Amino acid sequence: MNKRFLRQLLKLFIPYLSIIIFIFVSSGIMYFIAFKKIESNELKMQEEYIEQSKLVLDRRFEEVFNVIYHLKNTPIITTFSEYNENDIKNNYNLAVKLHNALQNLRFVNEVIDTYYIFYKNSKIVANTDSLSRYEYFEDERILDDYTTKSDFWDSLFDDYYNNDILSVENQYRKKLQTIPIKATVGYEINDQDATIYLRINSEKIRENMIGYSHMFDGNIFVVDNQGKVLVSLNDKYGIIENEYMDIANFKDDLITITADSEVIPYTYVLTRSSEQVFKEIKAFRIGANTAILIILLVGLMVSALLARHNTMPLIKLMDNNALLAKRVENQLPYLRMTFLEKWLKGDYVAIEEIIYITKFLKTQYVGNFYTVVVIDYNEQIDIFNDMNESRIHEMEVKRMLIHELLTEDILKEEFMHNINSNKLAVIFVADCSEIDTFKGMIKEKILQCDNILTEAGMNEVYFGIGKIYKDMSSVAISLTNGMDAISFACTKRGEKITWYEDIVINQDICYYPPELESRLYNCTRAGDQAQLTQVLRELLQKNVIEKNLNHQMQKLFINELCGTLVKIQGRALGNDGVVNEIIKTAFEKIKDMTDLEKIQYCKHIFIKVCEVYSAKREERHTHVMEKIDAFIKENFANPDFGLPIIAEVFNVSYTYLSEIIKEYKDMSFVNYLQYLRMEKARELLVETDLQVKDIFLASGYNSSNSFGKAFKRNHGVTASVYRERHRSDFGS
Repeated sequence: MNKRFLRQLLKLFIPYLSIIIFIFVSSGIMYFIAFKKIESNELKMQEEYIEQSKLVLDRRFEEVFNVIYHLKNTPIITTFSEYNENDIKNNYNLAVKLHNALQNLRFVNEVIDTYYIFYKNSKIVANTDSLSRYEYFEDERILDDYTTKSDFWDSLFDDYYNNDILSVENQYRKKLQTIPIKATVGYEINDQDATIYLRINSEKIRENMIGYSHMFDGNIFVVDNQGKVLVSLNDKYGIIENEYMDIANFKDDLITITADSEVIPYTYVLTRSSEQVFKEIKAFRIGANTAILIILLVGLMVSALLARHNTMPLIKLMDNNALLAKRVENQLPYLRMTFLEKWLKGDYVAIEEIIYITKFLKTQYVGNFYTVVVIDYNEQIDIFNDMNESRIHEMEVKRMLIHELLTEDILKEEFMHNINSNKLAVIFVADCSEIDTFKGMIKEKILQCDNILTEAGMNEVYFGIGKIYKDMSSVAISLTNGMDAISFACTKRGEKITWYEDIVINQDICYYPPELESRLYNCTRAGDQAQLTQVLRELLQKNVIEKNLNHQMQKLFINELCGTLVKIQGRALGNDGVVNEIIKTAFEKIKDMTDLEKIQYCKHIFIKVCEVYSAKREERHTHVMEKIDAFIKENFANPDFGLPIIAEVFNVSYTYLSEIIKEYKDMSFVNYLQYLRMEKARELLVETDLQVKDIFLASGYNSSNSFGKAFKRNHGVTASVYRERHRSDFGS
């Protein structure tokens, strides 16, 4: 396993690892939140348990207090507290009435173990089952908790009780089987004539706890306001009845939840071990941790396998790409040659195609200025005659030598292309902002080339510099300019370096200035035969009659005319098959003609192409005029109607509107509008009974005065007279 494989493996593994880590972290966060929520829900469940116990136990204690309230509000019970021992001795019937009343006083309460009413003044003890003097009272469940009966008696009347828990210390010496509660019969704090004493059965209270304790393995107990455990469901966690318990100091591993009674000053306490509460959660947590760990390990293994699986073909692809890149590098010269040929010939659909190819050639072909320099190294130039094989071979050797000399230090091979056996084209591209700077750079480079070729003994080498353009797509035109400059330089055998711009203004060459070529091109495509005839007459007059061009210059003039036709043909490609076919056929026929015949035939082709465009223009104008005429006829009755409205609707200029209306209607727009309005007025006068004031409004006039003047000017009489004269004719 080599280093490159390991590096690529790591590159592929790291994204997988990042995904796994992201999933792991996200899962961890969700896992933490979920378990916190589950634990919170479990604690809420414990709170619900203790709240349920509180509702049941409070209901039991409330039932006890209802019994006390009932006893305290029974008249005979409260009245009997006023009698003393002598009253009872003298009238024992009072005690009998009390006993009978208590026997009739029945109530159902399963938690009250027993109750007694102790009367202070009469020393009577009474309940539902019995009535006796205190000296005969022998209930061991109560008295066993005290040293003497006298102590117990004193405890009954040493304070005012309002349904209070017994707080006497020695009441809790033994394990409680019952919970004591006592209440004073009376309304004043110092009026303690009788006390109701109740014992609540602890087992019954415990039974009410059991119904809500089977769902958890813990303990529920009740403590009073002194912290004494009154009743406990069991003795788990060291909870012992009749002992003090500090809830705040419970062990940390215990979950303790309390709820204060709303009926009696007791506190209900639920205690469970945290291990037991979270037992299922802990098991689930272990399972979840294991699952996450397994997923992590599996994810890492799968990521490693996927990375390894993808690395092998990727390494192979990289090797193939390297091999392909090497092949492309080897093919780069041929690709560049094809690119330069397309660029120089203009053999492309759109300039974007050329720009796209430059991205693969590792050369900057895009700039602010472009021009082409043609280098000719043939001593005797004959444009239209072919050379023999020996001459071609000689030119090939010379071309290779010149190419080698020029690319050694001066020119870049990436910008050079062979045009034919004796000509070399060099494309100059510059990023400078000034055209004069670009010209200076070209001149310097060409002089260097000329010097190095002269030193090598090559004196008959000529340089033709094409026109400088800002558009990348004009390189093909600049090549044509350079060829023209070369033709002029080789013919004159004068300056070795010729700028195309210089030969245009030279009186000894053909007359074909750029502005005249532009007019020739534009008026041909515009279908303007009059302008075309004028331009062609001027060109023929200057070149054929006045200059009397020599043979070479006539060829140059023919090339110029053909070049303009090529431009027209280029614009016609794809959307004008007729023009394209005319020019294409002409170039096939022109090969066998003499120079004068070629010039005359080019003139004929220009006129023929112009006629095609003129017919198309006429058709287009007719269609437009039909729409304009229909619009005028629909709206001439509008007094505000005029050229601005038509120009805005059809998005044309006033001048164009005026010309096309005059051309097709043989009258100006104003006269045509007045003609339509007068015709409408004449029709309404003869064929309807409308009043004149209504007719001039319907005809597009906003005043009777202007209507009357216009009508009389057109018809020689007023509207009323015209109606009288022609109404009878219409009726007949």
